[in-house]
Formats: sequence, C-alpha cells, structure tokens
Amino acid sequence: MDEKLRTPPINPLLLRIQTSIASLRLTTYTNYNLLPINPTQSNFRHRPTRVIVRIHLKRSIDPFEETPAITGHSQPQSPPPPRPPPLFSTFTDNYPKQLAILIVPSSNESIDTYSKTIVDTWGTMAMNDKSLSVDLWFASPNDTLRKFGWPNIPGFEDKTNLDDKKSKGKDKNGSEETEDDSENSKTSKKLPGQENLKEMMKELVEQTMVFEEPAELSPEQKSFRTVTKALHFLYAYHLDHYNYFLKITDKTFVRLPRLLELLSKTKRKPQLIGRPDIDYSTKVKFCWRGPGYLLSKDLLAIIGPHLPFCLEDKTITEDIAMERCLYNNAPNFIGCEDFTNGTGHEFLYLRPDDEVNWANIVHPERKFSDGYHGGWTFADSVIVGGVTNVEILKDLESWYGPGGKYEKIIERRKMLFRKKLMREMNNNNSPQNKFSNRIYI
Repeated sequence: MDEKLRTPPINPLLLRIQTSIASLRLTTYTNYNLLPINPTQSNFRHRPTRVIVRIHLKRSIDPFEETPAITGHSQPQSPPPPRPPPLFSTFTDNYPKQLAILIVPSSNESIDTYSKTIVDTWGTMAMNDKSLSVDLWFASPNDTLRKFGWPNIPGFEDKTNLDDKKSKGKDKNGSEETEDDSENSKTSKKLPGQENLKEMMKELVEQTMVFEEPAELSPEQKSFRTVTKALHFLYAYHLDHYNYFLKITDKTFVRLPRLLELLSKTKRKPQLIGRPDIDYSTKVKFCWRGPGYLLSKDLLAIIGPHLPFCLEDKTITEDIAMERCLYNNAPNFIGCEDFTNGTGHEFLYLRPDDEVNWANIVHPERKFSDGYHGGWTFADSVIVGGVTNVEILKDLESWYGPGGKYEKIIERRKMLFRKKLMREMNNNNSPQNKFSNRIYI
C-alpha cells in the first residue's frame, strides 16, 4: 500500500484527551474515529464517506463512545431502563401533584358516614377540578376506590375477618371458595388478562413492610401505627408524586383553594406545619392532632425510612409520638411551624361539647375567647377538625366552600364599598362642591 494512504497509528492517551476536550464543547459533533468497528468489515474507516457507516449500523451511537478496539477499555454498560410510571397509580393526571390528603377514618362505621360526606362536599372539588392537583387517600381496609373513586392504602386488612371469609365454604375439589373469589372470577371474565390490583398491592405491601407489631398495643399506639404505616406507604411508592402530605381524620373540613394558596407561598424545605403546642420533655413544638398536620416532601424523605421503628410508650399520644420520631431522626428539626404567610389561625379544633363556639359557623368573623387564646374565627380557619356530626360538615361546606355564603358576604361588601367610593367621587366632582371648595383672597 502507498505510504501516503496508510493510516497513522492512534495514541490511546491522546485519543482520551481529545475526547474529554470535545465533550466540554457547547456544540456537539460526531467523532467518527470513536465509532465501534463492525466485525464483518474491518476496513470500514477507509471508506470515502462516513455517513454510510451510520446508516449501516442502524442504531444511535454516542459521539464520544470508547471502544475496546481503539482504547483497549471495556465497553461501558448500557444505560438503565427508563423509570416506570407511578406504582399502582389510579389516576391519569400528570405528576408531581401539589397535595396528597391522607384521611384516617375515626371508625369502621364512619366510612359510610363521615368519609362519604367528605367525598360529597369538599372532596368533590378535588375530583372534578384537576387543576387543584390534589389526591385523597384513605387509611382503611375498605375498598374506597370502588366506593368513592379514591384509593385506600393497603396493609390494614383484619386477618381474623379474612380467615372467617376463607372458612365459609369449599368447592367440590376441596379448595376454599369465598365470595371475593366469585366476584374476582366475574371481573376476570369481563377483563381477561388483567391481574387483581388489590391482591397485588396486598402482596407487595406484605413483602416490603418492615413493621414489627408488638403483642399488645394501646389505643394511642394503634392510632400512631396507623399513621406511620400509611405515611410509610406514601413514602415508599408516591414520594416523588406529591409536594405535601396532609394527615387528617374523616371528621375534618378543608378549604382547598385557601390551603393551596398558602402552600404555593410556602418555601420548600423539610417542614412540619400545623397548630403548634409545646412538648415539655423535648422542649420542641409538636403539631396538635385534632385539626391534623402537614409534612413536606423533603421532611417525609428524611423520616420515611425511620417510620417503622418509631413507637413510643403506651401513654404517648399520636401527635407527640410523631414529633419525637422527627426529633430523634430528622437532623435540624425545629418543631411544628405555622404557614409562612398565614395568620397562625389556619388550624382550628373545637371540643365536641363546645356548642357555643360551634354555633359561630353562621358568624364567620366572631372571635373565640374561651380556651382558644383568642383570635380564632371560622373566616380565618382553613382546616377545621373535630366535627361533631355530618350536618356540621355540610354546613361548613355551604358557608365556606366555593361560592358559599361567606364568599357572597365578601362580594356584597366589595360592591357596597365600590358604590360608596363612586358616590364620594361624584360628590367631590359636583359643581356645588367645586364652588364651596374655592378659596377667596
């Protein structure tokens, strides 16, 4: 071969330096000296046009890929597969959303009373208005997805009830047959090839949950264990899908537009938001469980791995136990805080026997004085906990929901104020006022 046509030898060290410099440039280009060699044609680099090489390979090539034939290094591993969609997601909306509301039912019977009223009142707004970017989750063994259209968190099934259902009857072959199996067989006929979502979620939770249940739990420990299980599930499978997590009971009223407005003005940081009260043991403020509390995504990311191991004494209430779990495991935790741009009266909780202040629903701006340190009003409240009956939930929605009576009062005030301003402007511009305002020298 002619000496002029012979390709000069390649220095591997020089080639790596050139590759590193080229990768820092703003405009990328294809370095054909680094393309992998096709084993069927060893002299493909002597072709007159190199565009044909890319067509022949029929795959996308990294412009700065190092190959063993040139550099002597092992071929890099293939990139990881794309991240799958949200696990067990029941919604088609885009993530991340602004808020996930975790609703803990007060009893098994309250699912059909208080929880249903929530779904029919302020929960309807979250279902119909997707721009709010809010999802509801129920910490309940009931299939709330079928009942209300909102999912329940798995892992709360009563094992004794499941055993009773399994022992109801057997088929001819001696295998157990239950009513749930018959329903699943009907649905499987309607939807062939699809797995039962509920069973799959149950199996996955049983495999991944690391909660160790003691032999006996006090009512306070059971309440705290329910919250930590639910938050741990949201941490494990939906941490990247929401910015904030609100924990409440089903006896709670939430003004969603006002709450989302406050969250949009809150700085993103590991934060616990609620109605503060002091824990005299740790000297740190905890968020009172009555109206509920908010955890930011950053805080749940820190405390999530420790939730299965946070279990206090039998006499410690759920809200103080949560504060101590955060205090012991979250670095630089400063305790419960108010909203950044709020009034400090957004979380309201009234005693069930406080009939005097419950009657102030129809007086939005009347301040509470007895036992509430003054300053609390229904007009300033965003989350109202401890609702005594279903009718009060409906009254709160009719007064403080979108288009409610309180909004009409505000609109009427604005209209009267505009009329008053127009009247004063007309009076100031009238000829009589001009004449009376003249100054004679």
